[in-house]
Amino acid sequence: MSCNNGTIDYAPKNIPYRKRQGDHFQIPMTLTDSAGAAIDVSDSQDIQFFVDDVEVASLGSGITVSGVDNNDITIIAADDRSVGANYVYKIVITDVDGVIRTHVEGKMKIIVVS
Repeated sequence: MSCNNGTIDYAPKNIPYRKRQGDHFQIPMTLTDSAGAAIDVSDSQDIQFFVDDVEVASLGSGITVSGVDNNDITIIAADDRSVGANYVYKIVITDVDGVIRTHVEGKMKIIVVS
């Protein structure tokens, strides 16, 4: 999220992610705005992790909030998607006022365990 001249940019950030088949998703992240200030999500109504529009984790069920500034989130979710396939994932946060925003989205590929 960034703010310039009174305009707020909530554009999601695209992050490529690769995981081995059978491994849990394990995504730790720190949410900050474009100036590096913490985005406090401690009062969020929900934080959801979707893969191909299917929710695989949510706040209190695979997603935790921590850190001094309440802007560190950790996602741990089991999944058994097919090797070699490409998927789209996103992290959606519903704030205290009920406003829903996609904060992170990207492509994911499942790799072969060697």
